[in-house]
Amino acid sequence: MAKTTIFAVVSGGDESAVELLLRAAALVPARHYALAALSVVSVLAYWLLELHVIGDLLRGFRGGRVELTFHPASDIYHGVVSKCRSLHGRYLATPWLASPHLQTLFLGIFGGPPSFTYKRQLYTANDGGTIALDWLLATNSEDSDWNLSKDAWAPLLYVKHLAYSMSRKGYNTVVSNHRGLGGVSITSDRLYHAGFTQDVREVINYLHHKYPKVPMLCVGTSIGANILVGDRFISRKFMQGFYDRALAFGLKGYAELHQPLLSRLSNWEGIKKLRSIREFDKHVSCIVAKYETVDTYYRHNSSASYVGNVSIPLLCVNALDDPVCTREAIPWDECRANKNIILATTPNGGHLAFFEGLTAQRLWWTGVVSEFLFTLLDSKYMHRQKSLISKSPYVNVMENGIIAPVTDDVPCDDVITSNQMVNDIKLDNGDITQLNEDAKEAVAAGGGGESAVELLLRAAALVPLEHYALAALAVVSVLVYRFLELHVVGDLLRGFRGGRVELTFHPASEIYHGVASKCRSLHGRYLVTPWIASPHLQTLFLGICGRPPSFTYKRQLYTAHDGGTVALDWLLAIDSEDGILSKDASAPLIVIVPGLTSDSAAAYVKHLAYSMARKGCNTVVSNHRGLGGVSITSDCLYNAGFTQDVREVINYLHHKYPKAPMLCVGTSIGANILVKYLGEEGENTPVAGAAAICSPWDLLVGDRFISRKLVQRLYDKALAFGLKGYAKLHQPVLARLANWEGIKKSRSIRDFDHHATCIVAKYETVDTYYRRCSSASYVGNVSVPLLCISALDDPVCTREAIPWDECRANKNIVLATTPNGGHLAFFQGLTARRLWWVGAVSEFLFTLLDSKHMHQQKAQDHILHSSLESSIDKSPYVNVMEDGMIAPVTDDGPCDDFTSSNQIVNDIKVDNGDIAQQNEHAKEIDDANTTEVNAMPSQIPEQPAEQQGEEHFVNKFHDAIAPVKRSINQLTRYQGKSVWLLAYIAFVTSWPLLGSLAFIAFRKKFRNNLPAKWPRR
Repeated sequence: MAKTTIFAVVSGGDESAVELLLRAAALVPARHYALAALSVVSVLAYWLLELHVIGDLLRGFRGGRVELTFHPASDIYHGVVSKCRSLHGRYLATPWLASPHLQTLFLGIFGGPPSFTYKRQLYTANDGGTIALDWLLATNSEDSDWNLSKDAWAPLLYVKHLAYSMSRKGYNTVVSNHRGLGGVSITSDRLYHAGFTQDVREVINYLHHKYPKVPMLCVGTSIGANILVGDRFISRKFMQGFYDRALAFGLKGYAELHQPLLSRLSNWEGIKKLRSIREFDKHVSCIVAKYETVDTYYRHNSSASYVGNVSIPLLCVNALDDPVCTREAIPWDECRANKNIILATTPNGGHLAFFEGLTAQRLWWTGVVSEFLFTLLDSKYMHRQKSLISKSPYVNVMENGIIAPVTDDVPCDDVITSNQMVNDIKLDNGDITQLNEDAKEAVAAGGGGESAVELLLRAAALVPLEHYALAALAVVSVLVYRFLELHVVGDLLRGFRGGRVELTFHPASEIYHGVASKCRSLHGRYLVTPWIASPHLQTLFLGICGRPPSFTYKRQLYTAHDGGTVALDWLLAIDSEDGILSKDASAPLIVIVPGLTSDSAAAYVKHLAYSMARKGCNTVVSNHRGLGGVSITSDCLYNAGFTQDVREVINYLHHKYPKAPMLCVGTSIGANILVKYLGEEGENTPVAGAAAICSPWDLLVGDRFISRKLVQRLYDKALAFGLKGYAKLHQPVLARLANWEGIKKSRSIRDFDHHATCIVAKYETVDTYYRRCSSASYVGNVSVPLLCISALDDPVCTREAIPWDECRANKNIVLATTPNGGHLAFFQGLTARRLWWVGAVSEFLFTLLDSKHMHQQKAQDHILHSSLESSIDKSPYVNVMEDGMIAPVTDDGPCDDFTSSNQIVNDIKVDNGDIAQQNEHAKEIDDANTTEVNAMPSQIPEQPAEQQGEEHFVNKFHDAIAPVKRSINQLTRYQGKSVWLLAYIAFVTSWPLLGSLAFIAFRKKFRNNLPAKWPRR
């Protein structure tokens, strides 16, 4: 009987798979569908709310371990924290609140402190602002007058939370409310914000002056250490968007309480429409506090920048699942470097919640802070002020410091909830009867008494294997499509029109109206090559192949002021056949700064250099130190913020070729260096215009981004592998200057920066290095016309780091963003032989050259050092390319076995003899140039008056014909052809018209000169 049943299940008769599936679906009870739907909803809710009760259950409800970060030689840890049991244990969240969102929500709705009454004191600040100080004295002072005597002995705690808990343990607690909060009006034109420390400073000084014998302890809550990172985090995910709107709603209510003042000081129309914290800060905080942009406000007021200067014992408590203040903003390295700071982190806890126990009546962090502070008071490590604090005669305490209690808080009654379990729900007889009838009908429809499982097996057996293969292929395709962030389907639905180029600029920007508005590429669309329609495929294709043009550079070695060697690889314009750039060259000079671990051989650099050279520009690639086959000859390495080489190279080139307008293009890390240089120099730079392509902008945000997802971590490891290869090329130097063992074990960019960059460049921590070298902080000072191009899907330099507000506030900057493009790729066309950004940069720079908006250097503060002037003598121009790769060449000439298989742009081949001859010729020219540069005015012999008159006449003649020559050069550059060929074409095409006009004008003269017999004919 069993064999017959199995055969029936496998064979299945004449019914199709769809019919069997429908029959099986009819046999499944409705409650099973309900349970399945409930399971799906539960999984989604578990994932959305970030619940961790199952993880706690699997760990036996032991909780997560408290991780401590501190300096190994910290006296605060060894003398205080090591004695705190709560900091060496575990934290277990309340099981029915095992979610950061549930904990935070419960804290905001129900989790208030026990019932007690504050005593209020109003304090008037120096600028007239009013601060409400709410007092809660120690329990042993309840029967006496609440106002403290100057000889009070109990510790004084300046705190927002912990008031009730600390007062029970003998602390006199005061809550210093922010301006405009606690039912107090704003009485000055200054508002509190995330970095407003003046009120805290005045209150602490006042309390210390009034109660000098009382040890003062402070506790602050909320506001992340790095507000800029927090801003990017809170607007990134779906759940964080709710917190952003909830907090914005609270700020909007705060603004409505003080509408008369805020409508006068800020943008009230913007406040009424705000939907996020960033919008409030834009319309209120930045205007009142006079910050140019929101990012500038966030950057200046982030406490992470000040952690290194903390000199008192400080305990920092953070939850890694905090839904408001992200873990990405925690300054781990700064806390580890400061001996006075202890950082305690827990896996769970939410935002300011940390509920523990079944009844959720206690906050874990209040006990931790209490234990830490009590232990600190009993130790010898309390901070002692070294300098006297000035007295505060401006204190105004109203009504002898006593104000009647505002309201008595009514304690909440205990809420007892009775939950029913699933097995307590019973169905009545009518429901059971109806279910029985439905089941009978389903069985009758199924026939033969087969179960739903048997029908499903029969349906599965009828499905061909190729259908399963296709289904598996479809699932894998969807996963790959998602993983690689492909967008070919979206491009297809849009008819392969591409994404629009979005421009961000100041409304009154002359650079936009006079230059960018004339660039067609910046007002069109960008369509990715269809077969690499993914940021990862584009970036990978650029790194592996890239299809660069084939040509040969000319190399010049430049010695910097500190002895470092920089390889300058030249690609001259087509009409420079001798390969030597004259001192009087007036063609535009393009300086290219490559990206991280890239040199002039990179595909994207060759695309840009070749494109510019074809249009008449002399292009030079300024390679970073130690790259391009050049050794490191000093104790200084390049990094993301090292602008000294760029500064020296630009000044040297401007000094040697003063008539050539200089344009600069930076890519990736090179773009960060270039923008930082332009911001540092301001007006004092010879650069006429610049472009920054795929800049990381904010290195701290980029560091958090590149370690966030699996794909980004692959890029992180790949770039770290390139940095390790760079380090191995210069092992003798790095083994002496840096931590070589750490470099060998580096698996990320951050590891390499920790073991190499920070040590050589003398930065305390990696985050400090990232913070100081980010070009976003220098955008506001850029005084040169600057085009910035970034792809919003860049897998290396995240869109979160783009300084939108700073670019919009600077009239010299135009920011162009595209939806797609990858990192430095932007391939276009079916053959992927062109990079869109190369054409956009070329069009922008040439339009700038034809306009009146080129930057002119206003000051000359940088004086060339003798090493800059003579460094050209050490290494003249040499031909170093072989199959497109670069090799270093010394003064002795090229290697004997060197052969060049590539042609220069103008198809001139250079053999070894020519190279040697070029070397001698170049050395003579450079020696002559150097002699001219070093000559002092007193050493130049006086010329006769006649010769000076002739030179004056020649100079005036050259000045007169200069516009004509410039127009001819521009025409030649745009067309890419010889001017004589253009003149020949113009003559041939216009001769019929000009010949007829000439014959009509001079026909009488022609008749007189013609023989007499010709007219008769």
